[in-house]
Parts: sequence; C-alpha cells; structure tokens
Amino acid sequence: PTTTGTYNIGIHGVSDKNMFYLWADNITVSAPIDGGAPDAVTALEATADQTGALKAVISGKAPTKTLNGSTLSSISSIIISRDGTPVKTLTGIQPGGNFSYTDAEVPTNGNHTWQVVCTNDKGQGKKAEISTFVGFDKPSPVTNVTTTETSNGKVHITWTAPTTDINGKPLGSTPITYKLVKASATTTVYADNLSATSFDMDVVTEGQEFFQVGVFAVTADGTSTGTAGPFMAVGFPYTLPYYESFAEKSLSSILGLQKVAGNGATWAINKDGDLGINSADNDGGFMSGKMSNLNDAGMVFTGKIDLTTAAKPVFKFQTYNIISEKDGELKYDINEIDVKIREVGTEEWTVLKHGTVNELCNGDTGVWKPVQVSLDAYKGKKVQVGIQGTCKYYVYVMIDKLQVCENLDHNLGVSGI
Repeated sequence: PTTTGTYNIGIHGVSDKNMFYLWADNITVSAPIDGGAPDAVTALEATADQTGALKAVISGKAPTKTLNGSTLSSISSIIISRDGTPVKTLTGIQPGGNFSYTDAEVPTNGNHTWQVVCTNDKGQGKKAEISTFVGFDKPSPVTNVTTTETSNGKVHITWTAPTTDINGKPLGSTPITYKLVKASATTTVYADNLSATSFDMDVVTEGQEFFQVGVFAVTADGTSTGTAGPFMAVGFPYTLPYYESFAEKSLSSILGLQKVAGNGATWAINKDGDLGINSADNDGGFMSGKMSNLNDAGMVFTGKIDLTTAAKPVFKFQTYNIISEKDGELKYDINEIDVKIREVGTEEWTVLKHGTVNELCNGDTGVWKPVQVSLDAYKGKKVQVGIQGTCKYYVYVMIDKLQVCENLDHNLGVSGI
C-alpha cells in the first residue's frame, strides 16, 4: 500500500471448474523487511536431549547474503525465540559462521518450535524456524508377545518391555506398567497396572474359544500402541466325532477366519435357498466364502480337535461344484481349495490336499460332493483343520458338513427322511 490505513487481504483461488477445494495455512502479516537485512539462517537444527531432560540444542549457520542478494557484511545479533518468546540473543557471530545455543529451560515435555532471526543495521531479517519433541514421549510398543496354554483354558502371557520412547530416547529407569486387553475389543480389559512382563489368566472353564491378547506399555508420558499376541484356540478340545453342519444357519463349534492373500474372503453362514442352492445335508445351513478379486484367498479353520485316542482319523467335508455357460462355453469351477492342518501350539499350516473345486468333485457339476483326507499322520495329537479357498474364476466357494471322525469300514449316515 502507498498510504497508511486499514486494509483487507484476500486470497482468490482461480482454477478450472470442479476442482473443489483450496487450502491456505500459516497466514501472517508483519512489518516490511528492508532488502538489506540478513537472509534466513541455514542448516537449522533442534536436537532434543537424549536422556529425556527438558532441554534442546539449537544450531545452524548464519547467512552470507542480504535479502536482496548482496553480500552480508556483518551481523549485529541472532535472536532465538521458543514458541514465540525470545530466550537468547547471540552476538559476535560472523556471516557464514556456525552458532549453537543450549536451551536448558524448556518448560514442558512435548513439541516446541524455535524461531531464529538475524539482525544488522537494517533491522531484523528473514526468520527461520524448527520444531522438535523435548522430553520423553509415549513409550515404544512392547514386542515378542507370546501366549502359551499351560492347561485347558489357562494361559501364560509374556512380552518384552520397550527400551525407548517412540522417538528413540532410552527410557532408562522410567517406570513402565502394562495393560492387557482383548485385541479385538480393547475396551475389554484383562489386567491393568502390571509391573511384570508376564501374566497368567483363566480364559475359559468349559468349552473353548479363540483368544488374542493386546498388550500396551504405559508411562507417565503416555500409552504405547498395542501389540497383539497370537490368535489361538484356548480351552477343552473337541473329541471325535467332530461335526459342524451349520444347521439352521447356526454354528455348533468355534471357527476362525484368516486372510491368506489379497483381500481374503468374506465368510458367511447361508440358509437353504441362498445363492440358489440348498445345503448338502438339507439341514438348513451351509457356509460360503465370497472373494472380490482374482487370487484373493481366505481360510476358515476349526478350534482344537483331540486325536490322542484316534485309530484311523479323517477330515471330511462337502463342497459345491459351480457350473455356468458363457458365450457358448462351459465355465467349470476352477477356484482352488487347499485342505490344511496344524498341530495345536504351532503357527504353520501344512497342506494335506490341493485342487480345483471341479477336480475335487471329480467333474460332477452343479452338485455337492465330498472331499476326504486322512489324518493318520496326526494320530495321538491335538490339531486344527482348515479349508482355504482361492478365487480363480467364481466369486464363491461353498462348504458344508465338516467332520473329523474315524474312517470306519462301514460308515453310514442319514442326510434326510
């Protein structure tokens, strides 16, 4: 402006239509700066004390030019402010010289901002600023969360304490406590204010359920992000014969879900008539896994099943073999199924059988067909079995009549009357 007065300052966004938003931030209005005043300092750093003390070292390099690009002949002072309040004035610094100041009176832990400006006979020059976190921040997450079932329904949980805060500062003797929660519903608290890095708890006194703990570290400066333990079945194993038929669109046992590849699968229990088919055993229910993209893969798996007294154990289920026609060509069900098993207490799954749905159904289309695998190699053990579906063409994989039982020479059953 050429005259003194009150002015309104506006920001006018000009763009093509339908470009929606324009953001403006950190708008300031200040007195004019003489072109002969010093340019901004460079290489500005704020280094917080690594012991967690409330102090920081502010360092940088004085400018060598004025704002108009001329050679800066001298610097009267360097003014350092913290959060807008001057805390130190340095003198005797030459243009291009290094400077350093230890701010040992930072009032609180947290993020703080330092502004640095040089002066000469033309006044204050261009400001520079730097921010850092001073003091301890919240602790880093715990690591190595393990859960061991010591007896049916009872678990022993351990974890490794964090040694630094989230900024890498050593916690040293900083007091840490721990909070244990249900990983899928963190408002369910199992234990709080623990000082030890282990905990024993009773999960169930009958039956079994899937269990996963989340562990948080807590200091006076905050709570870490949580670390989850393994997702595992805890409790009393199912005995033979194990049977899950989804009767009347319901579950009679626990089943876990796992995303294996891509977006995994969305598993649902369906009633007869859903998806245009009825259940394999006409009991009003079956299960489907719906996948969104090619090569998406998801698995459904059982709780613990006891094979310690089994003689000839097998895992059996039925799957539905889809068939359709497109452009005069039959489209067979090339979705893949992997039948898997793992011993209780281990994390790795072993594939017992692999094939496309059409292969596993021996080419019989538009019907439910049985799939069977021997579990002889796992006699005397406690196991979990799983069925993994992978999308190769059709959206759905359907399963029904999950059984772990003895492979009798004459094994009759009634599917309907």
